[in-house]
Amino acid sequence: MNDARSLTSLCDSFATKHPPEQWERVIAALAERQHGVLATRQLLAAGLTHSAIRRRVRRGRLVRLHHGVYSVWGSRPTQRGRWAAAVLYGGALAMLSHHVAAALWALASARSGPTDVTAPSKHASIATVRFHRSNPPPDERAVGDGLPLTSPARTILDLAPLSSDRAVERMIDEAEARRLGVGASLPALLERYPRRPGAPRIRRVLAARGALGLTRSELEERFLALLRRRGLREPRLNAPVRVAGHPYELDCFWPDLRLAVELDGYRFHAGRSSFRDDRIRDRRLRSVGIETVRVSAHDLGPGAAELVADLLAIRPGLAG
Repeated sequence: MNDARSLTSLCDSFATKHPPEQWERVIAALAERQHGVLATRQLLAAGLTHSAIRRRVRRGRLVRLHHGVYSVWGSRPTQRGRWAAAVLYGGALAMLSHHVAAALWALASARSGPTDVTAPSKHASIATVRFHRSNPPPDERAVGDGLPLTSPARTILDLAPLSSDRAVERMIDEAEARRLGVGASLPALLERYPRRPGAPRIRRVLAARGALGLTRSELEERFLALLRRRGLREPRLNAPVRVAGHPYELDCFWPDLRLAVELDGYRFHAGRSSFRDDRIRDRRLRSVGIETVRVSAHDLGPGAAELVADLLAIRPGLAG
């Protein structure tokens, strides 16, 4: 997910006429940024005519993948190139969705078969592209590797009717672990689409995890209650520490035990950069002997006994 620009924004950036001597350079630059594929509308925006496009097709410099979508120089598109071609074929507001979006978010493994594309206008599916008609709001859209796709929560919502409870739980686990803080959360989407197919399954899974609607303060209260029930020492809350000049605030901290617990609420709220920053912070804390344990809502429900056992194994002094 290293490019915040979508195919649509790239179309806009090339919507300027260029003189003929610059066409090849413009085509090459655009294709390089779009996994080797481009659309007729982009070529026209760059200044080419329909006849110039047809000449390039005859000469093999453009190879037709779908109506109005080409790969350049006869190269064979990569998987992402095929996904980009499918999105371009779907039109300006199209985006990757369902199984393809889940693969891009690393919520599930990529599958063989047609590329799933969600678009507001009606399209007939073809052998290589399966269309879903919908026009989600901005907070259900995202961009990854320059490819427009459904947000993590919207992706799970789309796949829930096609998945088992366990498969939905695994996708939620992955989204939590990766801190995919993009767009509206699953609880928000359940409020937005209360009767959508798959919504009951998601509610059932979240309820079993004790995660539906939990705030950070509620997680804190549940964690402290667990410590009291088990007779474990209580921590300092929101404790400030400084490591190598970097200030941090720890959710729960036992200074003498050099133990920190971070409460990770389920709302897909943190984002990829926060995921990376948290790992850097954990590494820096470990360098000065502070062990960090990340606790989710699931750990405070069905996994509570295992969490307590793990904490005591890490720091026996927690028992007091």
